[in-house]
Amino acid sequence: AKGDPPPHEVRPCADPNDAGVTWRQEKLKDLVWRAKCLGIRESPEVSLLEQKMRESTQVLDQMAVEQACPTYERPWWKDGEYDEVRAETANDLGMELFKKKQYEKAFDQYTDAARLEPRRAGYHANRSACGLKLGRWKVAAEDAEVALQIDANHFQASLRAGKARMKLRQPEIAQVHFTNALRLDPKSELAVRGAAEASCAKTTASLDLERQRQEAREGQRNPLPDWDRWPTLELAAEQTLACEEILRANPNSVLAVVAAAEARVLCGAPKRALDLLAKLRKTDTDGKERRNENTNRNTLTLDADFHYVLASALWRVGDVTGAVENLTAFSQAAGKDNAGRRNSGVPQIPCPPKITSLGAHLTKLADLTTRGIDAHEEGNPDVAARAFDEALRLPPTRAFFFQDLSLKKNKKQAYPNRARGDLLWRRAEAILDAVEQGVEVDFHREPFHGQETAIHDSDDSDDDDDGAGAESENKPFSVAARDLRESILISPHDVDARRVRIRYRRTVGDILGAFDDARAALDANPGEPQMRKLAGDLAKEAMGDTSSQLGGVPGRNGNSGSDKSVPSPSPAAYRALGLAKSADPRAIRRGYRNAAKTWHPDKWQNASDVEKEKARTRFQKVQRAYELLGDRKTKRAYDADPAQFEV
Repeated sequence: AKGDPPPHEVRPCADPNDAGVTWRQEKLKDLVWRAKCLGIRESPEVSLLEQKMRESTQVLDQMAVEQACPTYERPWWKDGEYDEVRAETANDLGMELFKKKQYEKAFDQYTDAARLEPRRAGYHANRSACGLKLGRWKVAAEDAEVALQIDANHFQASLRAGKARMKLRQPEIAQVHFTNALRLDPKSELAVRGAAEASCAKTTASLDLERQRQEAREGQRNPLPDWDRWPTLELAAEQTLACEEILRANPNSVLAVVAAAEARVLCGAPKRALDLLAKLRKTDTDGKERRNENTNRNTLTLDADFHYVLASALWRVGDVTGAVENLTAFSQAAGKDNAGRRNSGVPQIPCPPKITSLGAHLTKLADLTTRGIDAHEEGNPDVAARAFDEALRLPPTRAFFFQDLSLKKNKKQAYPNRARGDLLWRRAEAILDAVEQGVEVDFHREPFHGQETAIHDSDDSDDDDDGAGAESENKPFSVAARDLRESILISPHDVDARRVRIRYRRTVGDILGAFDDARAALDANPGEPQMRKLAGDLAKEAMGDTSSQLGGVPGRNGNSGSDKSVPSPSPAAYRALGLAKSADPRAIRRGYRNAAKTWHPDKWQNASDVEKEKARTRFQKVQRAYELLGDRKTKRAYDADPAQFEV
């Protein structure tokens, strides 16, 4: 029939935006076709309706194109709920509330108006005025600039954008807006005064920036303090909060970023410091640095403070080589800059002492670490242990613990110095290999003053003493035990440190402790098949299934340890607590707490009936074993003849 609409082509649309575009185009065509059929397309009412529909279709199609872009972020006011009548009502109510100085309520009404009709510049400008009254400078600036995108000749929006940018300490942008306001009204006193203030602030900011760059080039910031002058955790945290507050107000300031990163290093968060510094030098896939607002490659390359803090954070997360390379790159760039200064007759800038000192320490640290690793791989564990020992005596790798008065018993918290943690477990591993080979290991002197006391003060109640009996009988084992304990305090998720301590604990007969370390290593790295098998074998051993013959714990290169390291069977009471017969009273108490915690029936409520029964039996054995070993007289009698006692 003549009045029927034309048939539509049916085709699939995978993209919702494409579907919306197609639907709107078809609806517009349908309107035009029906108006032609009825002979009313030329009437004023239909022509106006068609024009509005075309404009709306064009706006929505543009929105669809923008939303199809992968990097598109939808503004809060583009939610698609358009209603001009409700928008105007909300705007009128907002104006009444603004006159009554009820700025918070007025702000909400202007928000609704801008959301319901985002194409009206006045709504955004009104919301900007409320933002200025409420001290929301960023919101006020963004709203005013949206209004200017819609209507570049909006005088009030230009003034408000300029005022907001001045509050945000961005005089360059503010001057642009005040200049636009002067173009619209050359006689405006507000615009003239604003432009003058922006120009003055811009000049001052430029001079301050140049001064800051010169100071950064000379490295005038104080270096990080030595360990004996390091701030407490509370003071470091307060300094971090203050620096990050300044950074939020000055997000593009290199000085603010460096200060905040330094504060994070002070409070024991070097990884977070690196995350902050990375924002200053974003890199492409080919490694070239991009320009980041007010900073560029040359500025950062010659910024001594930036490179010092970057190197300080890098070596503390264990990347000593990266720290050395960073300082070397700065020194080379500074040398080229001084050569240019010499040719131009400009005074040269010497390399800051803090860069020279840190570079010397880290270069020696990297050299000793490499020497120790090479010696260990060549089968000389005594040489490796001495190299690691010497590296641990350098100023950067000294033992350091935060004094945290809020903790119980005035305990201390280890600073997460991964460079020291890696050296500790490497030295412990070299010691264990040297003992197995029957090679004597000489240390120049005892570990750093206060190290052992600090480590014991920092131990949690569930971190056993790692065979204190063996420590007292064998000095190398004593050093290895302390090394491993501190290494895990520094980095609890270090699988390598856990692996070496499993080996040590098996050597002294602490099967339960070895099993706990295996579980912790699996939590950190669940996909480790060797560790999973070892954890299963240790669990069988701890359950009393001695049919599982444990080989040596995999070494650094995957080799099994020697059979010499496997202790001879201990009496049943000692085995129940996972201890060697040489364990002293402190080790027995710690072993009992660990075993009771592991096998207490409350821990096995969700297990099968068979497992519950095994755990109950094992717990009874643990209690009986402690009855025999916890009392000195009973222990002497048991040690004399274990067969007389039932466990």
